[in-house]
Amino acid sequence: MFLIPLNLIVEDRWNPREDYTSIPDLAVSMFGMGQLTPCEVRVSEDGDKAVLTAGHRRFRAAKYINEHYDEWIKEGNTGSRFEGLLCRAEPQGMDDITRLIRQLNQGDHDVSVPLNPIERAKAYKKLIEKGMNLTEIGRQMNKSAQQIANTLSLIEAPKELQEAVERGESSATAVQRAVKASPEKRQEAVEKAKKHEKIKVRDTAEYVPLTPKQFTATIKKAVGIRQAAKSKEEQARWEGVVRGLRIGAGYETIDF
Repeated sequence: MFLIPLNLIVEDRWNPREDYTSIPDLAVSMFGMGQLTPCEVRVSEDGDKAVLTAGHRRFRAAKYINEHYDEWIKEGNTGSRFEGLLCRAEPQGMDDITRLIRQLNQGDHDVSVPLNPIERAKAYKKLIEKGMNLTEIGRQMNKSAQQIANTLSLIEAPKELQEAVERGESSATAVQRAVKASPEKRQEAVEKAKKHEKIKVRDTAEYVPLTPKQFTATIKKAVGIRQAAKSKEEQARWEGVVRGLRIGAGYETIDF
């Protein structure tokens, strides 16, 4: 452990976190209770600074406390000024990619303020630019490649929608669907997302009726799933699907 002066600490350019609106609340807590968890640092390339690899919110909260210390004391509050932060060295063998993945995992599991979807999307993009593919990123983040792709699609959203997601005013799922909507439906879906309305799958694609041949193939597939179902509940559910498809296709009297 090292007690490092604040003026010798700098933030890591790879840090995925961008939203620091929660700093005042954390500062109030640290002002009264002190630093409960050490930060993590590495030595800068010139050897003159300690570069944060974990603890960016604590670092900013400490500086916030020092800026407001005098007024808080005048108001009768009791707490401490921060001249430095307790830090430990990051694990050996870290490179930029490993460090960013580690910061992503730490940010995702931050119970108080987890990373928002836009922050994750930008970090995934950095990993892509470093040569990783969706499957590799998903494996590191314990997510599917499709989940990674869905999050990355947020970068294509208009800036105002990205900001709405960051503020929690619009869901990431709604914006993802708007971005991936067909050309005919995209503008309408984007407008719905701007109004923070729920976007359903049917709002994102043009309706194209199935041909009789496609209906037949779909029903046969549903029948196969029903027959392979292990539980009575699952069999009953797929029986309902088959029945609905038959009625929709006009095949209710035909046995597949």
